[in-house]
Amino acid sequence: MTITSQSTMAEILAVYPGAPMALFQRYRVGSREKYGFGQDERLQDVLRRHLVFDCEGAVGYLLETLELERSLEVEPARVGAFLGEVGAMVDVRSAEEHAMVRIPGSRLLDGRLAGELRPDVPVLLYCHTGLMSGAAARYFAARGFDRLAILRGGIEAWSREIEPGVPRYGCTEDVPGTCRILAASEQTRFTLFAEIFLNRPATLSREAPLFPWAERLFRAVPDLLRLVLVRSYVTACRSESAGWGEVAPVIAAELRSLREPVQVAAAAARSEACLRSEVERLLAEEVNPALSGHRGSAELAGLRDLVAEIRMRGGCHGCGSVRITVGTEIARVLQRGVPELLGVRDVTRHETAADPYRGPEPPPEI
Repeated sequence: MTITSQSTMAEILAVYPGAPMALFQRYRVGSREKYGFGQDERLQDVLRRHLVFDCEGAVGYLLETLELERSLEVEPARVGAFLGEVGAMVDVRSAEEHAMVRIPGSRLLDGRLAGELRPDVPVLLYCHTGLMSGAAARYFAARGFDRLAILRGGIEAWSREIEPGVPRYGCTEDVPGTCRILAASEQTRFTLFAEIFLNRPATLSREAPLFPWAERLFRAVPDLLRLVLVRSYVTACRSESAGWGEVAPVIAAELRSLREPVQVAAAAARSEACLRSEVERLLAEEVNPALSGHRGSAELAGLRDLVAEIRMRGGCHGCGSVRITVGTEIARVLQRGVPELLGVRDVTRHETAADPYRGPEPPPEI
């Protein structure tokens, strides 16, 4: 399939997942974090709503940027060969993401580094999943850099394929033997290879570690507040999010010693009714006040297998940014208050939306 002015945004995303960033960079559609469109909207309508009337020019721009990004992609396994001895690995994510976790040896792109880089030296750009590196590549290509590359799949692919010790984040899939930073970035979930904790979710604290391995972790990580044990998962909760790249390997090494199933004291566990009540309170007191400015709200549709099922109402029903709103912002609030949750899922039937929020500004952060 090709891209035309009559293509829906869902069709364009299937061909060019980096299109939202390209549209933001050139036409200020949406933002760096959120789409400025609904997936059922046609490109022509999105552009006109943002006062862009040269639709064919925009189509040409998208096709050009897509071709450039594809030509620059490098597989994670080929990074060493591309960089050689003198190449630079450059992180184009935010300073907060870089501080949270990064590929060893990489540097954060800022004004100073941009001035230091030379066009004759290989430069490898990486972001989270590969969707934002293209914008940085276009910047450097316009300034004469011809030894550029984009890491295919970003740091997410690097963690999966090269260094499992590099924590993943911004995703919902738990892979045995790896860890991922949750939407509440001061929490990281470690996935074991077997189901170790057999009864209800339990919380271990510095005052009541219950197990020798947990006591060792509380000593090794000074800002570790609690450990939440659920089946084959251990969620580590810290007082701040920075530095998981250094802390995660310490925790992972200790957890590798867990082999035999254990029963955790019932006193350390909260009931499902208690968890449900706390989720409903957080939605009412922290989430919905932020959504009300865009005529929206969220409600708990159910708590299934420790996954909070969320139904969006009003302007949030059918909104193009709802995936990020639920998966990142609402999830962040709920994970902080209810770390026993294994996930947050949107169960809204968005295809039935009558009056979704369309912007032009993205929904507020929660």
